[in-house]
Amino acid sequence: MAIPNFAVVYAGKIVGDMQAHYRSLPLGASVGRYESEVEALLLLLQGVRHIDAVIELSRSSPDYVPSAMVLARAALESVTLAAWLISPEDPFERECRYIAHLERDISARTRIAQRKGDEFIQQDRENDAIKEFYESLKTALAEQGYVHIPRMPKIVVMISDVFGRDMAQHYIHASQYAHGGHYSTWLYRRNLGSMKEIELSIEPRQWRHAFCLCLDVMGIPAGKIVQRLTGIEPLFTQIWVAEKKAELVRQFLG
Repeated sequence: MAIPNFAVVYAGKIVGDMQAHYRSLPLGASVGRYESEVEALLLLLQGVRHIDAVIELSRSSPDYVPSAMVLARAALESVTLAAWLISPEDPFERECRYIAHLERDISARTRIAQRKGDEFIQQDRENDAIKEFYESLKTALAEQGYVHIPRMPKIVVMISDVFGRDMAQHYIHASQYAHGGHYSTWLYRRNLGSMKEIELSIEPRQWRHAFCLCLDVMGIPAGKIVQRLTGIEPLFTQIWVAEKKAELVRQFLG
């Protein structure tokens, strides 16, 4: 097992401390009345666990940068969606967003069912129950004068709304590792054709992208989610996150 670079250890400590803060909060006790709040909490916890895995990978080997980027991207998506779900002040508007989110669950299950074998009979029953719940919630909201969202925005649009426009470029960057883009293999390559040089080991400084993305995810958006769910003021300010990111970059690049 490779000994982690000091900057990697330092970055893991900062992000790990943020994770510990969120775990210490009484999140579960404050939700349950609205489906959007429950789903936002679960998505936030999912994002936290993705980032836990980033930290664990960083402790194992510097060569796990590609996997860390995939996990950081997944955390970004989870937390962005959670923040988007509970952004409106009106709880019924949040429920309308939840219905659009639930529609994607139904769509995914339908596509799976089209390719199913006999072992998916139990899942058919789950699908029916979810569809029944979906229709009842949509009807209840319609009776109150609320119309559900016909289609969710694209994730890049959500990210821009939640984080600001600059974050979209980091999402696109991380996505290359999730989809096997040619862009991602520049970790190992210098130049092309007869000038190419291949180096399969990864320098620790390449971890800065994953950790800076984790800092962004666990900063302002996660804090706003917690504030919505519990009323607790965010601990990590935008200035604090910016300062820590600048500090990490200095540590990684020397």
